[in-house]
Order: sequence, then structure tokens, then C-alpha cells
Amino acid sequence: MAELIQSRLLRQSQRYTFETDEVRLIKVRGETLARCKELQQHVAKPLVFALDTALKLQCIDVPGSFDSQDLSVVATSRSERRRINGVRCAEWSYALQTVTRDGVECVAPGTTWLMAARFLDLHDLVLLGDAMMRRSDQIRVLQPSIFRTLCDDIEAELATRKRRAPVGFRNCQRALWLMRANTDSFMESQLRLALVSHGLPCPEVNHQVTCTGADGKQRCFYLDLAYPEVKVAVEYDGRQHADNWEYDQARIRALDNAQWLRLGVFRPDLANDARRMEIAKAVAERVERRCRAKVPVRDPLPLHRIADRWRRKAEAAKAPER
Repeated sequence: MAELIQSRLLRQSQRYTFETDEVRLIKVRGETLARCKELQQHVAKPLVFALDTALKLQCIDVPGSFDSQDLSVVATSRSERRRINGVRCAEWSYALQTVTRDGVECVAPGTTWLMAARFLDLHDLVLLGDAMMRRSDQIRVLQPSIFRTLCDDIEAELATRKRRAPVGFRNCQRALWLMRANTDSFMESQLRLALVSHGLPCPEVNHQVTCTGADGKQRCFYLDLAYPEVKVAVEYDGRQHADNWEYDQARIRALDNAQWLRLGVFRPDLANDARRMEIAKAVAERVERRCRAKVPVRDPLPLHRIADRWRRKAEAAKAPER
């Protein structure tokens, strides 16, 4: 079934000048698979591919800071570490889940996310978690509850075996509060994190709305980020929109007719602190216009402080009254 889906996506891509994320990931997977098989032919002992290599083999977006030209493999102990030219070996002595793709064994997505915390900061760890929960059924590999289970299992292993947590595990626990399912791209995730870091409420991801078009027909749209209670939408306008200009214009008119305030954001708008502050202020101004109340925008707060604050708030809400 997976091969049929991939073939269909490749055929569809020939009708567009813009390459869809699904097709791009499938191409990367094919290139990586060929390299892994070639490497395995020159190594006697079976290899288990890890980190960014495992992500590429499973059609998962790789954060730029994590992407490497080298192949990556996993070792379960220091004595098992491999020294192979052009190959990065990562040690992982905790529970290891693997999957096999076209005869090549690699670390499963959830374990890869845990392992990646050693190399990624909290921001990029959230991006990776989002990428594993994409809105598209064709590239979604995990559900939100799996991440909580993964962290709970590590905590249980630590308690049973009396050992230290993996490097970066604290950020995995924090990322649980910041990740969101059903995103479409890294840029959308970065936009969401920029808004919350400047003090805005966390917007709803890919909110579904039904609007009436100019032809009088009802149409369903998904908004990248939305504050539904005040009808404010914030959307990342990437290069894919160049091939869909007429559709996008009709969509924007339909949203306008439905009284939605829409803000389009482009890549340069997220390039630095000053530009991100401008976007946060623009969103706050639109929310203020609707709710007629001041929406403060602050200097960016580190994501770990936001995650810790949300966790404490949730725990306080669950605590029984005395």
C-alpha cells in the first residue's frame, strides 16, 4: 500500500512546478535507502540506522540543524561503536525500538525523537515532534499520546534500573507541552512558537472553517494558525502558493466575506528577533481590534520557561482543593 501511495504522489507531482512535501520526502528516502544498502554491502555485521538517516528512511522532515551528509547508525554500548568513514555512530543504551524499511533496519520514530534530544535544542526538538504528527495521513507517523508514553517509559526504566536520564530528556518532557499535531511545515511551527514566545496565547493549529465563495457554494478551508473566538487567522505564505494564486485569492475573499481577519507571513518575517516582534505586534493588534482589550506583547521568553509555566498551570488545575 505504501508503494502505491508513493507512486501516486510521484505521478501527481508531474502536474505541478512546485514539489509537494510528500514527493520531496519520498525522493530523499530513495536516495538515502540506496546509500544505506550500499554501505551495508561493505560491512559484515548488520547496521541499524539512526538519527537523521532514520528520519529520511521513514519520510520524516529533518530540522536543518540536525541534517547531516553522513549516514548515522546506532550502537547499544560503547564497545559496539563503529568506526566507519563517513558514518556517525550514536550510542543509545536505553530501550530501543526499530523498524525495517525495504530490507534496511532503522530506529523507530519515537526512539529517534528521544535520541535527537542530545543534539537538538528545545525549539528544534519541538519542530521534529511536530513533523512526526503532520496533518497529511501519508507522512504522519505518530499520534500525540505516543510521545507521552515514550517519556513515561523512560522514567519507569530510570526508576527500575537506578540510572541517569538520557542527555536532553528534560527537554523531551518540556517539548510535550509545546508540540502540536496536524501541522504542515516547519515554518508554520516556527511561526506558532514565535507568537507564544512573545506572550500571545497559543493559536489553534489548522483550524477548519466553512465559508461561502463568490459562486455561493460552501467550501471548507484549513487555517494554519487561528484564534477562532475572535476570527483572526495567521498563515505562512510559502512558495507553494505561487502555483495556486487564483485559488488562494478566492480563498482569501471567502475568509474576508466571513469576517475573518487574516495576516499572511513570509519567510523573511521570521528571520530575526525584530521581524518576529513585528509579526507578534501585528497579530496582537488584530486580536485587540476584535476583543477590544489590550493584548500585551513582550520580549521573547525562552521556550523552556513557557513549557515549565504551562506545566505548572496544568498541575495546579488538577490539584484537589484543600
